[in-house]
Amino acid sequence: MSKANVYQQRPEPGVHAESPLHHAELHKLAGKTAAKAGIVLREKKLLGHLVLRGDAADPAFAAAVHQALGRVLPVGLTLGASGAPSMLWLAPAAWLLLVPGG
Repeated sequence: MSKANVYQQRPEPGVHAESPLHHAELHKLAGKTAAKAGIVLREKKLLGHLVLRGDAADPAFAAAVHQALGRVLPVGLTLGASGAPSMLWLAPAAWLLLVPGG
């Protein structure tokens, strides 16, 4: 028998979820950098993370992913992020699905 650990992001109604960067006060740092910075970082707060594994070369697998998610599997070092869910390539047979949290 297999066991699964379930993480309750919001265990009780009175407990508010906070991102890992909540206490970094990033909003106070906004605007304190050069106007033409080459890199911009933004936190995507409280998303669900799912790992999808399969053979991208298998037409049935690729078709099932497309049917279920409305997305084509991203290839090496790319992502598909035009709306939710976002899908990021992790390895030849693994993708990270980012879904709205809650």
